[in-house]
Amino acid sequence: MWKPIPRVQYRDLESLKDTEPLLYYTGLVEMPATSDPLRILVACALEEFQKDQKDLYKIPEVYRLRIMDEGMGPPRMPFKSLQANQEYPKTWARYLVFLCRLYELEIMNDNRYRVEFTREQRQCLDAARKYYHQEGTRPAADRMLTDIGRWFLSPPDINTFSHLAEDSFRDPTVRFAALINLKPDGSFVTPDIVLHRLAQCKYMIRHHTFWWARFHQKRKSKPVDLYVFIPYLDTCH
Repeated sequence: MWKPIPRVQYRDLESLKDTEPLLYYTGLVEMPATSDPLRILVACALEEFQKDQKDLYKIPEVYRLRIMDEGMGPPRMPFKSLQANQEYPKTWARYLVFLCRLYELEIMNDNRYRVEFTREQRQCLDAARKYYHQEGTRPAADRMLTDIGRWFLSPPDINTFSHLAEDSFRDPTVRFAALINLKPDGSFVTPDIVLHRLAQCKYMIRHHTFWWARFHQKRKSKPVDLYVFIPYLDTCH
């Protein structure tokens, strides 16, 4: 189980008004200890991410171009594999660990670090808990992870998230992006590291949106062709 870091003593006139609400929970985004059941989820996430990366170039370029479309003209480069970079799959694993720890806090009625989960998100996290606690019939790894990617990284109904108008940090992905850029003393890491880690988050969102759309079509036994696949990318882009 993660542990909050001890409080730090600050000099007079020092202020952490922007980061202090998050400071004592930076341990939520750390990799779990060897004996922690969450290590099972980490191993699964790393393996599946690497497998998806190896399979990426088997996908026609037209699909990989579509996921790069940001509405500012035709994308210049297709979505690419980053097999050689180990930080990207680790960011995905840390994100999953973060979500599961938040959910465990909710189950324990610990509201000190509350976020809003939708019904679908809770279903995803229930499946993940069964997986890493090895309880009952464990869900298939690929379905479990693609569903998490879908319901957390590409929520289909923005009205469900109206609470974000009051507090943007109530969204777990936004909170994760903030926490991975905080140091134990409450200051932020250097700007170049911030940009690099946010780029990892953006890649993570694209990666799992892409694979969810493809997996969803296979699950429905429909041909994964251009005219069927792209509307699903539009839905969760």
